[in-house]
Amino acid sequence: MKIKKWFFGLLSLAAGIMTISMILFPQQILDAARQGLFLWANNVFPSLFPFYVINQLLIGFGIVNFIGTLFEPIMRPLLNVPGEGALCFSLGIASGYPMGAKLISSLRSINSCTKYEAERLMSFCNSAGPLFIIGVVGIGIFNNPVIGYLLVLCNYAGLLSTGLLFRIHGTIEHKNIIHLNNNNLFKRAIQNMKAAQKKDGRNFNYLFSDSVKDGINLMLTIGGYIIIFSVIVRLINITGLTTSLSNVINIISKGLISKEIAIGIINGIFEMTIGCNTLKELSISLYQKTILAGLIISWGGLSTHAQIQNVIEHTDISYMSYFCAKIAHSILTATYVYFIYPLIIKPSATEAISFNNSWLSNVEFSLAIIIIVIAVIVSMAIINSLAFRDPY
Repeated sequence: MKIKKWFFGLLSLAAGIMTISMILFPQQILDAARQGLFLWANNVFPSLFPFYVINQLLIGFGIVNFIGTLFEPIMRPLLNVPGEGALCFSLGIASGYPMGAKLISSLRSINSCTKYEAERLMSFCNSAGPLFIIGVVGIGIFNNPVIGYLLVLCNYAGLLSTGLLFRIHGTIEHKNIIHLNNNNLFKRAIQNMKAAQKKDGRNFNYLFSDSVKDGINLMLTIGGYIIIFSVIVRLINITGLTTSLSNVINIISKGLISKEIAIGIINGIFEMTIGCNTLKELSISLYQKTILAGLIISWGGLSTHAQIQNVIEHTDISYMSYFCAKIAHSILTATYVYFIYPLIIKPSATEAISFNNSWLSNVEFSLAIIIIVIAVIVSMAIINSLAFRDPY
């Protein structure tokens, strides 16, 4: 009881400090809010809104059930998820965060999948979209589209690997054995589609109108998260908190991770776009920058995690299951980048060959970053769990 009250007292103190900081630095806060609003209006809204409306139409028309029946013989043995997982995966990676989670949440709300199946789907159907990875990170930040394609390859390989790891999630508690019947598969797909249409019961006008209204509400919520986290990141930077944390990371890693690299890691933990953009100015090899970028993109940032929590809060899907999956995804993606990068991208003639670029140094660098990131993320998970408990 005392610990909870003490913790909520700290949260109140932090909120007060943030309020005072916003008064002391109004111009910086305004710029941060504008940056978040610009990102939402020019990138997030145009790319996510059409996908959301299409997703809802596919569910209402029973197309999801149709596709799910056809892909059941593939998705069930491979990843231990229903056939609808194929659609969740394709739409989730095509549109980016948090559309995969929204589709899974919708499927769970109509009982098209169980709780554990939904959590398995969450482990590999949420990721940054290819347009963001190639356009923003590869071309915009690294000025090298090959880096973007490499990160896409490693990110999605990490997703599928995470899905394979999580295929046993919930099997101990949920031992229902599902026997697949591939006879008359197309006929059963048609029947399931018609049954879903009948169960929904809405005509096209009502379905389309509801999809647009719900999509607008979701987009406004996502926009709010993006703006708030843009302000939070700017606040922790201008108040010196980032510098203090970077000093701690530098000391813990015994100097292997410099203070500027630590700043990039901290920014990436909060918001992936800002974190990736910070990498551009770091005085490390392109190889190490790409490893860091893979780690940050796969993690997604606390801003994205907050959006995911908002999407699944009305279901029984566990956020902690998703949280663990993102840690696994981040480590796997960074590992794939570490091994695949030298096979695809050759070092330029001007790139200095030093100890920092040696094999042993890169291993130590990667391990140190992974350990630091996991430690910080786990600490935030504990804080998050305390924040959502009843203080009384």
